[in-house]
Amino acid sequence: MSALSRKQLLLSQDSISRLHEWSDRYDLSEAELVRRAIQNYDPEHERAQSDSAEHEKAAEAMLEFMAKALKSAMNDVDAANARVRETLAGLDDPAKRKAIDQEVRQEVAESPGWMDEVADLLVTENEDAA
Repeated sequence: MSALSRKQLLLSQDSISRLHEWSDRYDLSEAELVRRAIQNYDPEHERAQSDSAEHEKAAEAMLEFMAKALKSAMNDVDAANARVRETLAGLDDPAKRKAIDQEVRQEVAESPGWMDEVADLLVTENEDAA
């Protein structure tokens, strides 16, 4: 750090009060707060505004992406819930149970690694519970 020099500043009572409050809150000296404020001050306000506009555009793009992803996830959950309701409603019907059994067997046959993934989930869950 370069050599420090003493400098008197004229501040409003409100600014002095805020400086005292921040000094206590952040456990920093008032001089350190002033030094940090000077280091972070950007007199090129236009540059700061353009940076802010860029950040805002990026934030809007991220929000749009998140909204689409959330909508897709909600649609998937709705479809899964509909299938669960249909399955639960058909459990009392022997023909429906047979159709469900065949559908599950077909899905397992088409995705041989699926049972391994389910087993891994169950083992992990049991290990976590122990």
